[in-house]
Amino acid sequence: MRPIDLVHHGRHRASGVIIDPHMVGVDTARRRVLDHWTNGASLRLLPDESWLFLFSHEREVSAENSPGTMVIAAGDGLTAAPGRTVGEGTLVRWVHGTEQLVAIDQLPTLDPSDWIALPHEIVRLDPLEAPLAHSTVAEFDPPPPTPDFRVAAKVKRLSRSASRFRSELNQQAARNSASRTLRTNRQAGSASAARRGGGGLAKLVLRTPMRHEVGRRHARYLNDLSKQFRTGNFDRALREAVPIGGLGAGAWTLRLPTRRDQLQISTNGPGQGRAIPFGHTVSQHLTELYQQAAKELESSGRIDEAAFVLAELLNNPSLCIALLERHKRYPLAATLAENRNLAPLLRARLWWLAGDHERAIRTARQHNIFSAVITQLDQTDPAAARDLRLAWVDQLERSGDLVGAVVAGWPDTTIRPLLVNLIDRGVAHGGTQAVALRVYQTALHPSQEHRNSLFSLIEDRTTSTATMRTLAISMADARPDDPIADREIASRMTRAMARIPQPQTDRQLSTAVRSLRQRSDPLLVADLPQPIARTHTPVTVHINAHLPGNTEIHDAVPLGDGTTLLALGELGCRLLTDDGRTKAQWSVPCHRLVPADHSGTALLLTARGTSHEVHVLELSTRRHHYYGNVAASLFATSFDGLSWPIVDHRGIAYLDMLEQVPTVSWRELEREWICHQLARSSSSLAAIITVRGGASVTPGVEVWRWDMPDRRLKTRHRITPIDQTTSLHLLTDATSLWERHDARLPAATISGSEANRLATDTTIAPTEEIATSGVHLARRAPDGRLIISEGLNGNPIIEAQEIDDGWGFRVHGNLAAIWDHTGRYFVVDLEIGYVQVTGRAAL
Repeated sequence: MRPIDLVHHGRHRASGVIIDPHMVGVDTARRRVLDHWTNGASLRLLPDESWLFLFSHEREVSAENSPGTMVIAAGDGLTAAPGRTVGEGTLVRWVHGTEQLVAIDQLPTLDPSDWIALPHEIVRLDPLEAPLAHSTVAEFDPPPPTPDFRVAAKVKRLSRSASRFRSELNQQAARNSASRTLRTNRQAGSASAARRGGGGLAKLVLRTPMRHEVGRRHARYLNDLSKQFRTGNFDRALREAVPIGGLGAGAWTLRLPTRRDQLQISTNGPGQGRAIPFGHTVSQHLTELYQQAAKELESSGRIDEAAFVLAELLNNPSLCIALLERHKRYPLAATLAENRNLAPLLRARLWWLAGDHERAIRTARQHNIFSAVITQLDQTDPAAARDLRLAWVDQLERSGDLVGAVVAGWPDTTIRPLLVNLIDRGVAHGGTQAVALRVYQTALHPSQEHRNSLFSLIEDRTTSTATMRTLAISMADARPDDPIADREIASRMTRAMARIPQPQTDRQLSTAVRSLRQRSDPLLVADLPQPIARTHTPVTVHINAHLPGNTEIHDAVPLGDGTTLLALGELGCRLLTDDGRTKAQWSVPCHRLVPADHSGTALLLTARGTSHEVHVLELSTRRHHYYGNVAASLFATSFDGLSWPIVDHRGIAYLDMLEQVPTVSWRELEREWICHQLARSSSSLAAIITVRGGASVTPGVEVWRWDMPDRRLKTRHRITPIDQTTSLHLLTDATSLWERHDARLPAATISGSEANRLATDTTIAPTEEIATSGVHLARRAPDGRLIISEGLNGNPIIEAQEIDDGWGFRVHGNLAAIWDHTGRYFVVDLEIGYVQVTGRAAL
């Protein structure tokens, strides 16, 4: 007799164990489960409250060291009873001398995660940055296709005879198209016109007595079509009706329109095939017929057919969209507006109402129309307008423009309390945006402490004119609810602005000062003189050299709060104070800097062959993240925080900097055109472009200028390139500088082209070096003397001595930074004309 195998003796391949917590104790049972737990294990509760602990996979277990009674595979099931086999999904075991069968899937599951005691403070570990990879530039997703109205209207397909008739017409159109290639004699008369196609035969026929037969055919067609519409036979009428847009477009034809295969609104407008010479009276008749049909279809609830009539037959997508809006079919209306390329304001509003918030935000961000869309939504759906305003605030905050985010949310009084944390964070961080944020902080909570802090800044005689301008504009927008506090703040600011010279061309500042005077104490305003008109008097700032550093500077950006951001190549990037101390540093290799206009964000560019690795640095939080690898032949040296203009193989592209990967939100120019230079400021973008010839384009070199941030083309003029040009420069006011060196001449020549005139030539030494930034031109002589002027023939603004090789300069706001490869850098305030920072980069 063969002895029975005992599962509680020796070593076995176990699928799990049974643990009795009443016998070993709950704490011990839990510890045994956790000690042997792996990914894929499970724990179930048996009927006698014992635990069935199933391993993730079979493992060899010794009975002497097993955490419980071993469970092994037997047959298709599991067994803890010697010599017993059971079916699939069943467990057999001995309980107090009795055999027990249990269905495993029906047992309750226990979660051991509740047994783990977490610490009071949990530290979350986030990756430093995304892995660096060569990322390709993506395009925005196209809009969804237009729905098939034939399916929605349940219209049957064409019959066999109608399909055969349409096929014959297509073959005839193909033969006519081939015949147009046989035009060789332009003076062949009417016979040549017939061969050329393009409606020549139809025109000849209409000059003969056959025109009466043609007229009768057309009359029969119109009578039959009108009868179908009057009797309500819309299924047949809509499939055979001719679009109004085809009554005068294209070549003439004598054939009547064919029946449509489907009632579908085309994405690019109605077809522009051959036209039937009906005349104005017939066109007016059909227009009235279609309009009445659209009303009847809408009143009867046949919205799809009514939309087809308005968009396809009447070629009026605006009326179609209004119809769809009335019936709250926002997705279809938004798709139609997008495919017909209607106004961005309409598209953004419809996408928001349709629930596609991401596409609506992208459209509003591309065209800078958040405010206009919110104004329209506020008239019909205030809740949707408030949600979109919150999304706008979030977009600006993500871009680092904290002041812009507060200004965007400020008009809605229900949103203002939500801006407190954002304002406090910006004030605590400091920087250029902290000045304006202190005004909004005081407007929200006009405590005496906040007011005194603001008054000390206003009445400080050393406060710069740019800071006073920021304060005045912010106070005109942010008014405390307390009228006494508002009058006190406005009066203090009005009195301080009386001593500040104000340019007459600054309309925004003039409007702000006027608003502050109206809110101030009338007696104070009566005693104050009128604002001083500022006259521009150029002052030359002289800079003397100082001790060099020991780190090469690749790029520098003055941030306006006394700090300067330096790009140190492979050593990374540093933020230095006005006394040379390191305020922050980052290890990301950085060769070029692209600051945002609001100085809250900067792009760190690492040169890698023909492309750049781009990191986005948020100066308010000191954090940065990897954006992608961008292959650009040219790029703007500044951006607005949301989009960054670059030049790639397809022309000028605007990269959306709030996307996770490089994504193009806007494109300019044709594929074959070449962009040679790009210059950007907060209000202008200029480019030098070689325009390739085409059907209606004359080849040549042109200078284009767009207004920013609307991207509206302002000027476009043709220029004549200068022969033997060795270097090409561009200012943001569309002035192009053509540098030419000629060995036969004792000097080099720079010629500047602005609009359609050529500026006066400037002769300089051939060994001088040229650089531009904004509207400023810098020239460095071999002896280290550097002169910076505004424009080609402007007076010198900065004159620096002993500037070494590897020099560079950049103008950001009203500050100019100058540096060289020795590690020295200077920051000059161009508005009041003094050296703000004299520092050096050192390890």
